[in-house]
Amino acid sequence: MNGNIFKNSAILLKNNIMVIQPLFLGVLVIALIFMPLSANNSKISVIYAIIITFLCIAAFLAGWYNCVKYTISLKDKVYETPEESNKSQIEILKNFFPGVSEYILPVTGALLLYFGIGYGLFYAYQSLALPYAAKALPSEFLNLLNTASQAEIAQYLQQNFSPEQLKTLTLLLAGGVVLYIVFTVLLLWLAPALIYTSKNPFVAIFNAVKFTFKHFGMSLAIIFVMFLINMILSFTNSFLSSPILAFIPILLSFIYIMYYVMTVFLYYETETQNNSDSGAECIG
Repeated sequence: MNGNIFKNSAILLKNNIMVIQPLFLGVLVIALIFMPLSANNSKISVIYAIIITFLCIAAFLAGWYNCVKYTISLKDKVYETPEESNKSQIEILKNFFPGVSEYILPVTGALLLYFGIGYGLFYAYQSLALPYAAKALPSEFLNLLNTASQAEIAQYLQQNFSPEQLKTLTLLLAGGVVLYIVFTVLLLWLAPALIYTSKNPFVAIFNAVKFTFKHFGMSLAIIFVMFLINMILSFTNSFLSSPILAFIPILLSFIYIMYYVMTVFLYYETETQNNSDSGAECIG
């Protein structure tokens, strides 16, 4: 499969649409598990619900990523009959539970590192930004952020903020956005690195960051294209407020997530596995 990665990913998803089913069922099961556990408002119940839900998410991602990996392996397959195509779709689903047993521990470790790095960056930025904001912005505004609605905050900004204070707030928000983009781009390839190159989460993060710098242009391109698609979907969903059509935004969201993951995995597999095969042939 050669050519545009976004087009190839869309074709692969269209030909193997069954790979969305584990995503849908996984989200549904996790939601059904979390809601009863978190119904009790006690601190212990909430912590217990978070831990159980985290482990369920790790197990789901382990199986789902393995389904995606198998789907990627079908990228050059041509189905001669509908029966052959249906058989491949069933094989996609059969790869879920083997993936759970094989990748549950690596995925759990990678998730812990991912959230740990994310929280560390957020805490570091917050530690730098809050003292500066406390000096440059009214204390009443900082207290308002925790209690007021978006409309009330917007009204407060219009009535009480000077141009200099608006500029300061914009810079603080821009800094947070830039930090989020950097974090997203650097760890964009963590999941396929964990599945294709190393089950060690630390090595996988190193490989993901190295792959980002090696393919920096494509990393930014994928983030930008997926952001545009997300904006278009959000704009489209705003017109589908009818309860009868409520399933359409949900379905589009699942397709979007699947397409995002499929694109990332397909490009990583193409650039790493094909190159490895070529190197092996040269050595031979």
